[in-house]
Amino acid sequence: MSSKQPVRGNMRDATEARLRSIRNIGLFGVGALLVLAVALAVAFNLGWIGGPHIERLDLADEARMKLVFFGGHPWVIACVDSTGERTPAALTDAAPHFKKNNISMATLDCTQRFAGSGKTPYERFSISRTARPAILLAANGLKPKQIPTDIVASTNLFVEYVKKHSTPEVTVITSQEQLSQRCLSRSVCFVAMIGPKSTAAQRGQIAPLANEHRTAAFAAVSATDFRFISNPTLVGANDGLSMLVLQRDEAKKGSAASYKAAVATDSNSLRAFVLDALAGRLTLQPLLSSPFLRAREKVASDPEKRRRMDAEGEKIINTDGSSNDDDSDDEDDDDASTGSSSHRRSRKDDGRDSANVHAADHTSGGSASSHVDDEEEVELPEL
Repeated sequence: MSSKQPVRGNMRDATEARLRSIRNIGLFGVGALLVLAVALAVAFNLGWIGGPHIERLDLADEARMKLVFFGGHPWVIACVDSTGERTPAALTDAAPHFKKNNISMATLDCTQRFAGSGKTPYERFSISRTARPAILLAANGLKPKQIPTDIVASTNLFVEYVKKHSTPEVTVITSQEQLSQRCLSRSVCFVAMIGPKSTAAQRGQIAPLANEHRTAAFAAVSATDFRFISNPTLVGANDGLSMLVLQRDEAKKGSAASYKAAVATDSNSLRAFVLDALAGRLTLQPLLSSPFLRAREKVASDPEKRRRMDAEGEKIINTDGSSNDDDSDDEDDDDASTGSSSHRRSRKDDGRDSANVHAADHTSGGSASSHVDDEEEVELPEL
């Protein structure tokens, strides 16, 4: 009997050793999982695995730079210099909100020079080097604008500013000045003439098209209050909705006859018309002079209505339309350079209001994408 005691003791020791080993493995596994969880959280926040990604742009890739600055998709870009300046905290704090709204983010060494113009981004886009952080918004094919530093200082204000100013708008044209600034200044502009018998389905096509094709301008004019004058005549009497495309003829830029145009033949299928125009599949008719608007008699003879329309813009797309402030292509550079938004003029002050097509009119359905169609032939500005 006594000879078997050591055997039982050895078995007991071996069992206890196995149990200790299992406990150690379990503790090690829990520790490893905790370390992995922390690593995944850090990687997510830095954008390494599905989190907000802040791209580092290379100025030498000029084709890429053209798409970023003028391709239509919204980009928030922070200027950093070559001395190792870090990504501004304002951008990293707002990054999750931008990602959720499909707004791209990047940093760029703004002290480098574009190969084409030889200018730095500071010079090309009138960015203040003293206002830090220097962050600009590029969206909808318009000239990128520096975001005032007092806006950037608040994450909520920063996010709301970018969301508001990156949303494409259908500009309601109520004067020749607006037609020139908001439409004729762009390479391609689509103008919807809204008649009194236009349907909600027809009007509902306009805003999704503006969102889908951000490099083109979209505008609307009340056919009840204005006549669209062109030589030759493109738009005749129509109680419904007519859409025309105006394309700037770069070969004749600066002359009176510098536009080509065409009119939609089916106002119930405007998307096909827009796609064909942007892909170069339409036969555009050269205009002998610049187009202009002429107020109909009942508008021209009513000073109060004329003043109200010039000052605020007429909400003509539908009765539920809502106006939104926006900046013109060339204004507010001085405010951005000082880093303040307190002295910016609203568009109501200078008579250039705009309106979105109300969601109630989006009866045509479907979701609008924010990218330029692959077949579009859009000539982007030089850098």
